[in-house]
Amino acid sequence: MSKPRKPRTLPADEAHVLLEDRLRDEGAYDLADTLTKCREPFHLKCVCCSKELHTTKGCAKRWCPVCGPKVTAKRYNRIEPIARRMQWPLSVMLSMKNPKEVAGCVDTMKEAFRKFRRTHFWRSTVQGGFVGFEVTSLHGTPHIHLHALVDCEWLAVSTPKPRRGHSRHEIERLCQMAQAELAAVWAGYLGQKQAVVWVRRADKRALAETIKYPIKPADLIAVKCRASDLIREMDKGRMVSSFGRCHAASKEFLGRDEPTYIEKLCAGCLTDRSIVPRDAYNRFFDVLAEDRVNIRVGQRTRRTVSGLSPRHLSLMGKCDGWRDGQPPPKVTQTDDPDIPW
Repeated sequence: MSKPRKPRTLPADEAHVLLEDRLRDEGAYDLADTLTKCREPFHLKCVCCSKELHTTKGCAKRWCPVCGPKVTAKRYNRIEPIARRMQWPLSVMLSMKNPKEVAGCVDTMKEAFRKFRRTHFWRSTVQGGFVGFEVTSLHGTPHIHLHALVDCEWLAVSTPKPRRGHSRHEIERLCQMAQAELAAVWAGYLGQKQAVVWVRRADKRALAETIKYPIKPADLIAVKCRASDLIREMDKGRMVSSFGRCHAASKEFLGRDEPTYIEKLCAGCLTDRSIVPRDAYNRFFDVLAEDRVNIRVGQRTRRTVSGLSPRHLSLMGKCDGWRDGQPPPKVTQTDDPDIPW
């Protein structure tokens, strides 16, 4: 007997057109116009070599089939170094009953998790982490749940931790008891008889699973309720946030836009010292004046951009007293409190 085929994943361009048509059929012309402007052609021209680049504009919306993965990729690059420092990374999924009405369904889930974090069960076990809210289509009905990546050794209070010397069967039994305890506490907090939860030790894909898209384009197109109402609910606030110890270190990364370059240069001219004048490099570094570290060059200490490697710094020629052919300077950590090491 052959295995059932998985549903076909819609390409981004095809889902973009289908979603735009559905929004126009529902009368949400403002949201449809946002997707229309997202695909407008845009032309760039290098001011140095006159090289032209043809691309399209973006809307930077999380629910856009084209721009959603780009927004997720930028957010992943910003908070991945912070998530890597977790001592006990744990992946948690919490869900609730499908709402009868779309209005306020996402806010209800956010408020419930915000108050649940203040309980003794959560504060005594979890140190911090990241949470992402997601909407899926379950038989055409919106299903709200969340994915959380937390720094927690053992997410239970009554169930004892596994100890060294326990058999594999005993460890699995304790893990099932801990998950059942979490489900009972979460269901009792929501006022439900039961709730579906899922807990496992995090792997390399846990962060991407947590901060991924708020809703799949295929689910947004196939949902039975009005897609425009669901989009407006998701646009009311953040679908990804941080809490606990991770909040202080990540608040500078979440929602921060990329710096705007003064010089409109292509990638080839930007790294060619024979073409670009020296003042262009200085203005380029003045714009990228955030996220700095101390770089020691001989007896001096220069402040420069942390995102560039010593090889790029040598090409830019920013560090005084550092000539071509010399070994790159050593990067040392700074005592600046604004930098979350």
